[in-house]
Amino acid sequence: NEKLKIFPKELALRNQVAMEYSQRLELKFNVPNIPDQLVSAWAQYTLVVPNRDILQKKLNAENISHPDWISGSFVLLRKSDF
Repeated sequence: NEKLKIFPKELALRNQVAMEYSQRLELKFNVPNIPDQLVSAWAQYTLVVPNRDILQKKLNAENISHPDWISGSFVLLRKSDF
């Protein structure tokens, strides 16, 4: 299966992107913490925020995609202007 052949590289790239997100967002948000000896498949990247409604209004005002809102957590799939 072609997907299985490229999965290790895709997983490494997902982890690089998640690390970049965390480095840029950790001063303002609670970001996911994956222990050094583990990796994640990063099906989603979740930011935990105490003021979800305020953040949602700001994102909407900036026309930034927020595909899913789950009980106080913001699921960030992509943001082109990082």
